[in-house]
Amino acid sequence: MFISYAQNLEDVLLWRCFKGLENGTYIDVGANDPTEDSVTKAFYDRGWSGINIEPIPRHHDDLTAQRPRDINLRVAAGDKKGKMEIVDAPAVRGWATMDKAVALSIEESGHEVVRSKTLVRTLNDICAEHNCNEIHFLKIDVEGFEGRVIKGIDLKKIKPWVLVIEAYCVNKDRIDNDDWEAYVLGAGYKAAFFDGLNCFYVSEDHENLLPSFDRPVNVLDDYVRHAHLEAVERVSATELVLSSERERFVKSTEEFQHQVTEAEVKAAEAKAKMESLEAVILAKQLTIEESEAEIRQKTEAVKSAQIELQRKDEAILRADLKVQLKEEAIAKAELNFQLKDEAIAKAESKLRIKDE
Repeated sequence: MFISYAQNLEDVLLWRCFKGLENGTYIDVGANDPTEDSVTKAFYDRGWSGINIEPIPRHHDDLTAQRPRDINLRVAAGDKKGKMEIVDAPAVRGWATMDKAVALSIEESGHEVVRSKTLVRTLNDICAEHNCNEIHFLKIDVEGFEGRVIKGIDLKKIKPWVLVIEAYCVNKDRIDNDDWEAYVLGAGYKAAFFDGLNCFYVSEDHENLLPSFDRPVNVLDDYVRHAHLEAVERVSATELVLSSERERFVKSTEEFQHQVTEAEVKAAEAKAKMESLEAVILAKQLTIEESEAEIRQKTEAVKSAQIELQRKDEAILRADLKVQLKEEAIAKAELNFQLKDEAIAKAESKLRIKDE
């Protein structure tokens, strides 16, 4: 299955054309990111190599890091060499342009832009420097600057088999190839296909490739978008995480249930011990209450005995008092008898005296 990285499936259409060709070559003008929306990434992965022309530093650095087999040039392509201002909209990848009208439309849309100077070279010079004897396809996507790039290559001498040129102009909302298509056709190329964004041209030297462009990309091309694969991988990774989390949750639930069961068993044991302890406490409480009742009874008996003893003591005291009173009465009676005896004795004495 063919993995497509290109924005508009341009690489699928090109692979239909070049399928089976090994060690092919390409030139990518406005290469941008080495993976995202790249027309050449799928070919590079199949052993192809070529020249990537990219003036934006961050994209050039990524190309250098990820495409060591390619020639990665930090320049812009144009109709003459020198330096020009390039306008980039960092928030929107792929909008860097040297076309003044396109740059103005980007600014008017409210996007922040960054202006800088970049070195400009012609494709004639670049191909001569790097001995480009055979180029299987040339792709140009430079946001409205395509005409200037095409004028910088002699297509009668340097003849890529296939040209892929972005032709749809966003700010004009139409195909805008008026200033360069006549030049391409006049150099021996035939219009092969328009995919809604790009115009495809086939060199008259390779007209046998034209049937590859007689229909749009379709399910028979057996392709899948890289973004879709990434989404599937993310979903798969998410599913793995979810599965792992689900297993962890089930395990945690089982462990928690086990802990709950153990806690319930311990709680039941504790409850039984508590009930047993409460029974013991109740029994002891009953014993204490019985003891307290017995003590109260004994206390009341003692109090009753004390009262009875106090009564007896009081009776004894009263009896003693009566005895004492009786003794005093006897003593008085004895004293009276004594006084009477003395009185009698005195009377007898007086009578004797008288008798004498």
